[in-house]
Amino acid sequence: MMPKKMTETVKTVYFDSIELLAMESAPVQFLITLKGKLPTPCHKLQIEANPPDAQNNIVVNVSAAANPEEICAQVLTP
Repeated sequence: MMPKKMTETVKTVYFDSIELLAMESAPVQFLITLKGKLPTPCHKLQIEANPPDAQNNIVVNVSAAANPEEICAQVLTP
């Protein structure tokens, strides 16, 4: 995933758990529950869910972006 602004840096999100539920609906809908930590308190969560591809796979990109010029504690944040 690319940063939204050229001044942002993108980092990894650290997951504790990921849960995928198929809802009983027509058409089928899915609910993803992500639990984890951001790299620092200054990072903002970014989620991008793409429509299904030709094989019906749905790719979800999860990252965290922050301003690299902002002073921030270097501690994982729930």
